[in-house]
Amino acid sequence: MTPVYEHRQVAWPTVIAVLASTLLLALGIVVASRNSLDHLGLLALIPAISVVVLAFFGSMTVRVFSDRVRIHFGIGAPCSPSIFAMRAAIPSFAIPGSMAGAST
Repeated sequence: MTPVYEHRQVAWPTVIAVLASTLLLALGIVVASRNSLDHLGLLALIPAISVVVLAFFGSMTVRVFSDRVRIHFGIGAPCSPSIFAMRAAIPSFAIPGSMAGAST
């Protein structure tokens, strides 16, 4: 079924905050361990965590169908159930002011 309306919005404050904190943490680890290579694993882990956070919370998509509204964050995986995806499907008759279910 094709959505009547679809909109994807990037969460720019989240993207900027994650990137800034990633740079600050990486810089802090480099400065703290400039004489040893003990923290290289931690240095590699920081960008990996940032990528995961941005993948799941970097955007929000809203799709309006004739009978429901679907909302998901990030990659969302709308076609397959995922324990990590935050999704919601709201029947359109539950939305005040919607025309679904109205007799004409």
